[in-house]
Amino acid sequence: MEKTILHLAIDNICLELEALRNPRLKKNPFVLAPLNNRAVVQAASPRASDCGIHPGMPVSIAKKRCRSLIVVPPDTSFYSTYQKKLFQRLMSFSPLVEISSWGKFYVDLTGTKRLLGDPVDAAYKSQKQFKELTGLEAKAGVGTNKLVSQIAATLVPPLDVCEVFPGSESRFMAPLNPQVLPGIGPVTRKRLQELNITSLGKLAGVPNEILKAALGHSSTYLRDLALGKGETEVHTPISVPRICVKWPLPEESNDREMLLAHIMGTSEKLGYQLRKENRIPYRISLELVYSDGARTRGQKTVSEALLYLDHFIFLTLKEIFRRICKRRVRVRELIVRAEKFSTPFRQLSLFPWDEKIYEKEEKLTSALDTIRSRYGFNSIYRGIKINIPRCKSN
Repeated sequence: MEKTILHLAIDNICLELEALRNPRLKKNPFVLAPLNNRAVVQAASPRASDCGIHPGMPVSIAKKRCRSLIVVPPDTSFYSTYQKKLFQRLMSFSPLVEISSWGKFYVDLTGTKRLLGDPVDAAYKSQKQFKELTGLEAKAGVGTNKLVSQIAATLVPPLDVCEVFPGSESRFMAPLNPQVLPGIGPVTRKRLQELNITSLGKLAGVPNEILKAALGHSSTYLRDLALGKGETEVHTPISVPRICVKWPLPEESNDREMLLAHIMGTSEKLGYQLRKENRIPYRISLELVYSDGARTRGQKTVSEALLYLDHFIFLTLKEIFRRICKRRVRVRELIVRAEKFSTPFRQLSLFPWDEKIYEKEEKLTSALDTIRSRYGFNSIYRGIKINIPRCKSN
């Protein structure tokens, strides 16, 4: 059966919600940014954008460009409340709902025509419910995969729906600029311009050898996107046991050694929590939150029960960090998650690694835990962290 995917998007929902909460913001330029000296803009209202202010710009520069600029600290708990309400409302249309980002959702409507009617009708109905729930207007796109439905939604005004019929994906994509594709960065954009590729139709028509020489191994992936081939699976949030450590940096940084020192901090905090709960994770992930609001994430699954000792957690996170940290933008927060837990881990003979190394690390970790349980978590830390400022939340 052909898939039917609905994409709903409320653009700049965090800004819109702040303006609803404080009507004064509707008439004034404002940005979302932390209230500290080195903060950068996370999101800019249309009036602020008209002044040349954009995400990633230091707030100090933004204030010079616009003397009347209002800086609003992000309130993620407030945004999350509305995000959950919208998600729950969409669950009445289909059990398969995926949160793409703030205010953006995918809904799998495959096989729901008898119950909900035509997909476009379901889209209009969901838009109406969104407006009743939040007062905000959503765009909608309908297609056979997530890529096509997402791009379709960008081409219509709020409260309208763009439907791409099955089999017409490549014709729909052909006249569009390559910049509509998700993940097209400045380097790829420049290379496409050098090749005079100004539309997705041209991109799809470039010979394989030329495209591969210009874009490398990503050329095949980009060609598929240009033809409207995308993922069809809608991933619903799954309630699985996990431990999450959020580590906001006192000062945003792109210094790799400094970031590794902070990663050691997250390793110690995660390890301490795991040992308190007597758990061993077999999967660990690291997410970098950049100053411009972008995020990158990587994970690793291990076969050995090592990830409850700080040292081995750090080595794993260090490997992930080197794999995913490709941007030069400053990082403002680290998020580490552990999941796929096993049973209690006190049977030392079951472990296949060198017992001497293990026992040394186990004794050191045990001593650190004893000190921290008596004097507090920050009472002692490893030497790699000696030159970093203390994080308030840690």
